[in-house]
Amino acid sequence: MLKAIVLTLVSIFLVSGLCADDKDKLAQLVKKRSELFKAMTEKRTELIEKDPELKKLHEKIMSLHREMAMQLDKKKEMAPMVKEAKELDEEIKALEKAISEKEAKSAQPGSP
Repeated sequence: MLKAIVLTLVSIFLVSGLCADDKDKLAQLVKKRSELFKAMTEKRTELIEKDPELKKLHEKIMSLHREMAMQLDKKKEMAPMVKEAKELDEEIKALEKAISEKEAKSAQPGSP
């Protein structure tokens, strides 16, 4: 009986150790992938800016994307979400302005 308990505890300890190692490895891989994707995006942007054909293609794609977005936003199913997005944008803008004004006031000499 004692042998079974010891074996169970050892197994649990080994499995939990492997899980922690796996989680650390996973976190490292996810971080590395994120950094790689960021570098790839930066390199793509640089290449698009340098290559006239890529730049022209990118402009076409962006134009088509804008056109599609405008057509999608005209659909009645999108109307409530478009309205909510505009309201959120206005609220965010107003709050950013209020925060900026408060920070400017508190930065002035003699302000509490």
